[in-house]
Amino acid sequence: MNAALEREKALEQLEYDERMLHRAETIELQKFAKQTSNDKKAYEKMIDDLVAEENAKQWEAREKQWDREDQARINLLRNVYANREQDIELKKKLKNEAEWMKKYELQNMESEVDRQNKAYEEQMIKTSMMKKMH
Repeated sequence: MNAALEREKALEQLEYDERMLHRAETIELQKFAKQTSNDKKAYEKMIDDLVAEENAKQWEAREKQWDREDQARINLLRNVYANREQDIELKKKLKNEAEWMKKYELQNMESEVDRQNKAYEEQMIKTSMMKKMH
């Protein structure tokens, strides 16, 4: 009977040891599953952070490009307005020069007409005097 009791005790001890081993394996598997889950979450967070960082860089690059394009448009418009202003000033200058030339030519023609009229009058006076003398 003693042997049976010892055998029973040994079986109980063996079952207890197996349960403890099984429990330890279960706990180890749970720790492994939790660690795997945590690693997966950390990996996903890292990917999300990298994606967010890349998106921020791309957005910043787009904004810089938009700013450069806006500045180029502004510079182009400034050049267009400056050129337009120069064209207007040039046309105004040419118009003023043309008006001055017209007035100058008119004055020259008037003075030439006056000179010719005076010469004609002098000629007429001479002719008239010549007739009177003869």
